[in-house]
Amino acid sequence: MKKEAPDIKKISDFLNTQKFETILNNMSEGLLEIDLNGKILYSNRAASIITGTLKKELLLSNFLMLIDNTEKNRFKKFLQSIDKIKQPFEEKLNTIIKDKNIELKILPFDKTPNQKEKKTIKNILIFLKDITEQKKSETQLERSQKMEAMGTLASGVAHDFNNLLTAIQGNISLILMDIDSKHSQYKRISNIEKYIGDSTELARQLLSYSRKKKDKIESICLNELIIKTSQMFGRTKKEIKIYKNCQKNLWGVEVNQGQIEQVLLNLFVNAWQAMPEGGNLYIETENLILDELFVKPFSLKSGKYVKLSITDTGTGMDKSTCKNIFKPFFTTKNADGTGLGLATVNNILKKHESIIKVSSRHGEGTTFNIYIPASDRKLKKKITASGKVIKGKGTILLIDDEDIIISIGSQLLEMMGYNVITAENGRQGIEIFKKRYESYDKKKLPDPRYTLPDLVILDMIMPDINGQEVYDRLKKIKPDVKVLLSSGYGRTPAVDDILKRGGDGFVQKPFRIKNLSKAIRKIIDSK
Repeated sequence: MKKEAPDIKKISDFLNTQKFETILNNMSEGLLEIDLNGKILYSNRAASIITGTLKKELLLSNFLMLIDNTEKNRFKKFLQSIDKIKQPFEEKLNTIIKDKNIELKILPFDKTPNQKEKKTIKNILIFLKDITEQKKSETQLERSQKMEAMGTLASGVAHDFNNLLTAIQGNISLILMDIDSKHSQYKRISNIEKYIGDSTELARQLLSYSRKKKDKIESICLNELIIKTSQMFGRTKKEIKIYKNCQKNLWGVEVNQGQIEQVLLNLFVNAWQAMPEGGNLYIETENLILDELFVKPFSLKSGKYVKLSITDTGTGMDKSTCKNIFKPFFTTKNADGTGLGLATVNNILKKHESIIKVSSRHGEGTTFNIYIPASDRKLKKKITASGKVIKGKGTILLIDDEDIIISIGSQLLEMMGYNVITAENGRQGIEIFKKRYESYDKKKLPDPRYTLPDLVILDMIMPDINGQEVYDRLKKIKPDVKVLLSSGYGRTPAVDDILKRGGDGFVQKPFRIKNLSKAIRKIIDSK
């Protein structure tokens, strides 16, 4: 019996169909073919995964039934308008399918392109891409950028606040210099000065949290940092009761103080958010010796560590949440959280070769245990300013762009016995100094009107020409000029740079008259 010849065309069509089916099912993008009523005619494997619907169910469904209710009418109108389009098109839309953000790329699909009759679009291809995580990351990044912008704003506010405090502190200092301790108002005025000091510390901490500080490692006592930071936090969250149990003679730690302050604040805020109706916050420190078994999982050295425990009486967390809390962008606060606070804490502690552990149960509160390597270095003792104002003689050039600082600064310096020249910006300060230097250089016996300043007090933050540039230009005029830097921003990298290059000193605004008088006298008296 004669065998029939194989149908080569059928075999070819079958192989091509299988080949393309394999390709379509291995695409990372979902692919649907639908008619203009929304009926699904074809689905690849990725479309089933992205939509969370079995392929056989998709082929019995209408695409409109998958879309979020808020998007149905918009997509329905789009389908109704397609048959009016005469040329090829590509449309991109975003929609929601089962709480997922889905990006759609829509193309016309003509199965019979070679027919002579007039072409009409009967079906369309829809490529689906799940962009849920991308959208989440974009949202978190936007929030992070807003937080950074708010930090910059807070930094500027704190700077202006410090300038106002300088004026208040200056006036209080002038009053106290005119009265003795037996005066009926002396105690009240001294209390005001104390409150100014507290406000200054508040502004300083706000600046340290909002500014990207240079990594400066120093030996500190963690107890002191905890006391300051918890007091600041406690002022703003009166509904939280804070209990501290700090070990005496706690070992020192070598850390970036600003970053550890950030760790503390983030953990305090996290505890507060877990106690919306108020509660208790327990802070404890102790010296510990960690053995090899404890530190091995963290690839750290055994030895002396300082342990910090922060416990709240809040809502607590389940095991799944505890595993994820240190991951960037993970949050349990929905739209109100950035998912960056605890991730930042974890990152900072890793840089400090430290350990953080969390233990929590749902409804039973949370404890964070932190282990920071102890330092063998002796802690620096804080040097307190002498209670006496040190007076002196000489000429001081005060350069500052704030009128209130010029006004109160001049009065304070004159009260100390100095002749004061003022400049309201950097450019004017340079011109004054240059003219006086040139006049002084030409005369054997200088005219008192052109006395060369013995010291320049220079504000670091000014418009037009900042303190760093002013300092460099003063040095070009007179290389051995003595300069005392001042700023409401504290010790910034720019300040540190000048001090390394020969700057003579720094005073933080608002400066107290005792501290200022001591700093001036020390510089002027130096050879």
